Amino acid sequence: MSGRASGFVLTQPNSPDRAIDWVVISAVALCVSLLAGWGFATRMDTSDPLDTMLDQTVYITVPSGEGSGVIVRDGVVLTAGHVALEHEPVEVTFYDGTTEDFTVAWNGFPDIDLAVLVGETSPGTVATLRCELEAQRGENILAIGHPYTLPWITTWGRVASDGATDTPRGSLAVIDVTLNPGNSGGPIFDEQGQLIGIVSIVISTSVGVALGGVVPISTFCNGADEYLGDAK
Repeated sequence: MSGRASGFVLTQPNSPDRAIDWVVISAVALCVSLLAGWGFATRMDTSDPLDTMLDQTVYITVPSGEGSGVIVRDGVVLTAGHVALEHEPVEVTFYDGTTEDFTVAWNGFPDIDLAVLVGETSPGTVATLRCELEAQRGENILAIGHPYTLPWITTWGRVASDGATDTPRGSLAVIDVTLNPGNSGGPIFDEQGQLIGIVSIVISTSVGVALGGVVPISTFCNGADEYLGDAK
């Protein structure tokens, strides 16, 4: 989320030699990311194209900055709890450019870094939730978000852990995907275009590699009746 410190940030060394190393390593990391993205795109199920996932993703604006979210029902958006906090209203921008004011129906932060936003309607597509099967180590995934206010940016990577791992925001699934402030609250999709998690924390390093902590979508599925309340 823009405007908010999130996760660990290791600063880049200042020596010239280290600066050269940084450029080389960053270039290699970019090439790897592009190759991973090409591989993911060629394996995507054509029945659920990238445009559909983009249409399911929203841009969230609050007084403290920006974040991301995903449509889980008509008029219902799921995001990270630290993005929404107690802000009222929350400005939600959809992929078609429509902007609506949503209210915070439920926020589990800091215990569960999820928040449910409700509005009159959602002009985008409702995401398909993968509630039953947890993310598997090595599984190819796609992240969509708005890093540093850049709209609807896609990055590719893999699930880096089996099950939950302890992070500064609790037990989260760890992913190996390039993420930045503004990705918080954004969706993580599997190769079939199913929603498997919500970005909670960004862990950046000085060598162009980023890890992220993700709230599994099963957390929402298992408590949906409570979280949605009158919006269900």
